[in-house]
Amino acid sequence: MQLGDVKPPTSFNEKNVKLQQLPTSIGQMNNLHKFDLLGCLNVQELPTSIGQLNVLENLNISWCKELQELPITIGHLHALQKFDFSNYF
Repeated sequence: MQLGDVKPPTSFNEKNVKLQQLPTSIGQMNNLHKFDLLGCLNVQELPTSIGQLNVLENLNISWCKELQELPITIGHLHALQKFDFSNYF
């Protein structure tokens, strides 16, 4: 396998990590189908670039209790099939 043969990730799984902020570059992960932040209690906001994830099908922000609001760009996720925000409020 050569470096050029490495495929971009299709999932982002940061369950129960003590992140407070996500990088704005998350929107550049063009092949991302699953974005799982389950239990990331300290995340306070999602970057607006999340709206650039054109093939995102599954978004999980369950138990992200410090998340104060969702960016308006979340409406750009046209491929989104599952959005889990249980225990968000």
